Amino acid sequence: MSYPADRVRQIRARVSRMNTSGPCPLLDRAACTMYPHRLILCRTHGLPIQNRYRGKTYVGCCQKNFQQLFPIPRDARLDLDRINRQLARINRQFMIEYGDRHLIKERYSIGEALMLRI
Repeated sequence: MSYPADRVRQIRARVSRMNTSGPCPLLDRAACTMYPHRLILCRTHGLPIQNRYRGKTYVGCCQKNFQQLFPIPRDARLDLDRINRQLARINRQFMIEYGDRHLIKERYSIGEALMLRI
């Protein structure tokens, strides 16, 4: 689903006036302007995240969201390692298709990513 071109121009105009490492430039009066199309970072905020480190599985979550649910059942966790493998594949494809057009950095802020011309 594509986002309306006029809305994209409005968002990019706002981002160009902001500090790209400041508050999320997608927020307008404390509401997300792209909620139905929001980033994985936003979609997973506060959820139980599972990852592995040195062969051991860890689960982290917002204690306020899960006060009565410990241990958190396996089917209620987001497997960060699986998500990261998928994101790495997406990133490789991005680099193949667009890498020669951009100064590639290890990380982009949301504001910087919004200003990329793809």
